[in-house]
Amino acid sequence: MTLRKYLKSKSLIIFIKFISLASFVIFGLAYGARTDYIETLVIIFFFQEVIVLFLSYIKKKKYYTQINEVLSNLDEKYLVTEMIEDTDYLEGKMFNEWLYEIDKSMCDNVSAYERRVKEYKEFIEMWVHEVKIPVASIVIMCKNSKNKLKNIENCNEIEEISLENYKKISIQLKKIDTFLEQILYYTRSENTKSDYLFGKCNLKDIIKTVALNNKDDLLEKDIIFDVNVDNISVITDKKWLIFIVNQIVNNCIKYSDVKKKESYIKIVAKDEKDYVRLDIEDNGIGIDSKDLPKVFNKCFTGENGRVFNKSTGIGLYIVKKLMDALGHKIEIESKKHEFTRVRLVFGKNHIVNITDL
Repeated sequence: MTLRKYLKSKSLIIFIKFISLASFVIFGLAYGARTDYIETLVIIFFFQEVIVLFLSYIKKKKYYTQINEVLSNLDEKYLVTEMIEDTDYLEGKMFNEWLYEIDKSMCDNVSAYERRVKEYKEFIEMWVHEVKIPVASIVIMCKNSKNKLKNIENCNEIEEISLENYKKISIQLKKIDTFLEQILYYTRSENTKSDYLFGKCNLKDIIKTVALNNKDDLLEKDIIFDVNVDNISVITDKKWLIFIVNQIVNNCIKYSDVKKKESYIKIVAKDEKDYVRLDIEDNGIGIDSKDLPKVFNKCFTGENGRVFNKSTGIGLYIVKKLMDALGHKIEIESKKHEFTRVRLVFGKNHIVNITDL
């Protein structure tokens, strides 16, 4: 900052002070004030203003020069707030505070972005690993079927084997489809603002769609699907809610207890005064009490995942993330070897602010 530029920036103030001084001299002479008194006051005023302007210029020049030198020597310019020294004039202090707030906001945004990218990368890597397993199983089963068919003459036996392999292939393909759904909705959940379509959704229709999606698994494991849902509607995104309920039902099927004589999944909807709740309960293996608070954590599998070795720990994480984004609530309670109940809570007449998502 040069002296010329500084004086130019102060030109309006200097002009106003000059007019004030000229007015003072004119009125002084008009009222008969002594000329030597007026000259003395003018000289004092002039030197006072020159000194004030000069000191102000020196302080500001030092401050701006410091910032300019720091920025010139820094490769990572956002670190400027860590390098500049405090100043003793008001504008400089305020400018430092603004720089700090801007820098903090930028760092917070960068950290949030890096965290999202890291989560996304981890999920992609895990998903690729998981999806390879059922694909490899399909390849092996097809090879085995081909070898068996070469040594078989009885057509009925061929038909039975083909049917059995078809069932196995269908199961593996269902796993692939589930993983594809998870990665699809996980990816979409990172940028959901443009993907929402809120409307009135009938819970009975939602459950019917989920039941059809899982009918083969329900029949395969002989699970009773007990639905007690009247024509109750909620305001939400139908597509996302189908995915959420489907993930929960998948977990119910996956962790059903084969040792029990009868396995069931009960779905009940209740229309309360201020909200609608949808309870999805099963009598499967349950969740250990120490694992219950962590079931919505990303990639948390807990004791069940370690014992049964068929859990990624991503399903409920995505479900919780989507429920929060939609403005709904999700609760879970369980008792090991007895039951697990997941409750979805939909507030009535709630307003979802998309800009906050």
